[in-house]
Order: sequence, then C-alpha cells, then structure tokens
Amino acid sequence: MCIASQMKETRTAKGSSECPTLLHYVARVLIRTDPSLTLFLDEMPSVESAARISFPTLRQNVQSLLTSLDKVKEEISLLKRIGTPADNDQFVTVMQPFTLEVAQSVDALNKMAALVEIDLRALFSYYGEDLDSPEGPKPDEFFGMICSFSSSLQKAALEIHDAQKKAPHLAQGKMSSSPRSNSEETVKAQHDPSHDLLIPSGGIHERPASIGRGDLDEAIRTLREGRKISRARPRASKIFLDGRPDLS
Repeated sequence: MCIASQMKETRTAKGSSECPTLLHYVARVLIRTDPSLTLFLDEMPSVESAARISFPTLRQNVQSLLTSLDKVKEEISLLKRIGTPADNDQFVTVMQPFTLEVAQSVDALNKMAALVEIDLRALFSYYGEDLDSPEGPKPDEFFGMICSFSSSLQKAALEIHDAQKKAPHLAQGKMSSSPRSNSEETVKAQHDPSHDLLIPSGGIHERPASIGRGDLDEAIRTLREGRKISRARPRASKIFLDGRPDLS
C-alpha cells in the first residue's frame, strides 16, 4: 500500500507532460484497456465508510457493552439473594426482562466484531501487513490509503485524457513549423526503449474490441461530474431487529 502512495512521486523515464509519473502511466494503460477500472472504488462502496471507523475503538465499545451487561446481571443476582426489595425498588422488575431482551443482540454483535477482526487479519496478511504491528497502518488508515489512491488515480486519468485531447493539435503545429525536427523525433522514438512502455503493442490507434468509445466517454464523464454509479442500497442486517445475524 505504501508503494501505491509513492506511484505519483515516481517520474517516468521520459517525464513528459502527457505522462509525467508512474501513476499517470497506470492511468494511461487503464484508459486504453478498460476505462471503468479507474472507477474501481465504486465496486467497493463500503471502503469510504470503513476509512471513517476506528476498529480498535469499535472493539472496545463492544467489549464495554458485554462488561456492562454482565455487571447488570450480577447486580440482579445479588439483589435476589438479599431478599425482599424495598417498596419503591423496581430495579430487578425492570432490568431482568431488559437483560433477557438485549442479551442475544449483544452476543450477536460480539460475534460479528470477531468475524470482522478475522476478515481484517486475512486482508492485512494478503497485503503483507500485520494488524497487531504498532508500526503498521490501522484499519481506518489502510482503507483511507485505498480511498486516497483511488482519488489520485482518477485525477491522473483526467489529466491523461486532457493531455491526449491536446496532443493532436500540438503535433500538427510541430509538423507545420518543423517537419524535419518531427521526423527526427519519430526516428528517435522508434529506437527509444522507453517509448515501447507508453505505446501498446497494437499501436496507438488500436484498442481492444471489447472497449468502446462509449465506455471511455462514460468513465471520463463520471470522473468529471464526481458522481457514482447508482446501486441498490444494501438492506439493513436483521441483527438490528432481533439480534440474529442475517445468513441469507
């Protein structure tokens, strides 16, 4: 993940204004192969929310609920052993049904937090990170880096697209003003190994048949307008209704 954040600081071999950094090169390849990949964050709508949640704090809050519920149960048990309560003492009468009502939900919440921790450990391990390492990123920082990379990639894609739109006009001006210089640049580019990194093997004007102009236009329009692809809102988990995880 640190490498992803450094891509925008790594200059390309030619360092041209059209493709100045490694991140711009990646954006350029994506635009030519599958422009929709520049909007990959739309496929993970929960990442932005995860970047705003501190999992250690969330885990502590769940543990606090468990501890508080156990204390209430102990208090109820103690008052029952004492004997007949005072006339105005309704603690046991009110709290005993309450603990029975919320116990299942609190237990389900604790199990859900444990499952989230298992998934986080697997995710961190996949990216070579350690969830328990004090030097490593926290979960919210980790997801924040993904959001930051997505934002930088989208910005680079727009810059690449704008540069490509201006390129034909600049090239035409160079041809009319200095045809010999333009020819020399073409010959030099053919012998420049770095030139091959910026041009797909099929040539500049060839694109995969599965990627149409409409896909590129739609992706660029989405990037400019800052809108997201409309998706069905996920339904709320049944755990918030009856304390049971939704396994469907």
